[in-house]
Amino acid sequence: MNKEFKKGFVLEVNSWENDGDNCQTHSMHFENIKEARNINQMCSQLFSNSDNDGEGIGNSFGGMKMEMVIFEFLVDNPEVLILNNIEVPSNFREKILKKYDSVSWDKETEILGKYYEKKSKKFRPWINLVMDYNYKIMGSSEYYSRVYDDSRIYEIKEDISFKEVS
Repeated sequence: MNKEFKKGFVLEVNSWENDGDNCQTHSMHFENIKEARNINQMCSQLFSNSDNDGEGIGNSFGGMKMEMVIFEFLVDNPEVLILNNIEVPSNFREKILKKYDSVSWDKETEILGKYYEKKSKKFRPWINLVMDYNYKIMGSSEYYSRVYDDSRIYEIKEDISFKEVS
């Protein structure tokens, strides 16, 4: 059996399950460094631990709260959507908040959450995209979203092939 690696970049992510056990390492190939860095940023920020009022979805059980965290992340970091040819309105956050004169950051989060709740079906493909990445790069867990631990990006300078010898 042969194993092949195409020229490009490999993002390798270490993650753990709900109580810090069952560590896993998964990787994903990208054609360019920009893609790898954007997905790495999403992993480190969005898939971080949600415990103790964390801002990530790691260790989350799912549901509307988790979806709102993903939605707000994508509003602020549309690169992941753009990489996947999903159109994002320019200044999207500002357009959602424009009817309010001045709001605090906490209030912005609340407003974005209410906006998402009203239009969640429209943004379902956004959530599914993130959860597909979550499953592919973090691995699966019985009930909870796995928690990002650390990551590395490797460059593969040319196509290489390995032949199994045992």
